[in-house]
Amino acid sequence: VEVSNIVATADLGSDISLEALTIELGMERTEYEPEQFPALIYRDSESVLLVFSSGKILCTGLTNLQAVSETIENMASRIQAVV
Repeated sequence: VEVSNIVATADLGSDISLEALTIELGMERTEYEPEQFPALIYRDSESVLLVFSSGKILCTGLTNLQAVSETIENMASRIQAVV
């Protein structure tokens, strides 16, 4: 058995301003078009994160649980800088 993709979710428990987060994260790696899709899409070198205004995060593309945890924690700390 080989793990090729892990999909994980997290809930930060508070609302997020996706417009402010887009500016904080930089336009190079983010997509946010609320008319098309209700989440901010952040593309890292190895993963993709969907960040919803409700505070929920979906992480996909990684194959290691430690990497998933670190990626979500990193994004959570970047979000806290905006809030």
